[in-house]
Amino acid sequence: MLALLTTVLTACTGMGAPEVEVAFSARDVQAAIDKAPRSKSLADGLLVLILEGSPKVRLGEGTNRIGITAQLGIQVAGAKPVPATVSASAQLVYVEAKKAFFLEAPLVEAIEATFLPKALENVARKAASVQLAGALKDTPVYTLQDDGSLKERAARRLLKSVRIGKDEVVAVFALQ
Repeated sequence: MLALLTTVLTACTGMGAPEVEVAFSARDVQAAIDKAPRSKSLADGLLVLILEGSPKVRLGEGTNRIGITAQLGIQVAGAKPVPATVSASAQLVYVEAKKAFFLEAPLVEAIEATFLPKALENVARKAASVQLAGALKDTPVYTLQDDGSLKERAARRLLKSVRIGKDEVVAVFALQ
C-alpha cells in the first residue's frame, strides 16, 4: 500500500523532469564539417601545414570525444609538402545560446609523415592542433531546429547528458 501511494504521489507531483533524447549520426556530423568553409594552410615558423580536404569523423572510440582523421601536407622550410595523416579527437560541446553542438579542443594523438624529421614532430603536432581547431571553429556539427520535429522543439531546453556511441550521438535534454 505504501509503495502504491509513493508511486501515485510521484506521478501527481511530477517529480523528475521529462527528458527528451535527440540522436544524430556520424554522417550528420561529417556532412556539417564537409559544408564548412575553412582556411587551407597554417604557417608556424619553419612549418606550413596544408589541410587536404575535410577532416573525417569517427564515433565509438570509447571516450566522450569524437575521433578525427585529417590529411595534411607538411612543408618544411619551403621544401615540397610531405603527405601526413593526423589522428586526433575533439570534445563535443553544446552551446545553449546557439542551440547547437560544436567540436572543440582538438587533441592530436599522432602524426604519420614518412619524411618528417623527429625533431619537428612536436612542433607539427601543435601546429596540427591549431589547424584542426581553425577548421572546426564556429562550425556547428548539429543544430536543433526551431522548425524541426516536435522532439527537437521540445529538446530546446537544458542539456543533461551526452552519450557518444559507435554509430550515433545521443543528447538528453531536460528542464533539470
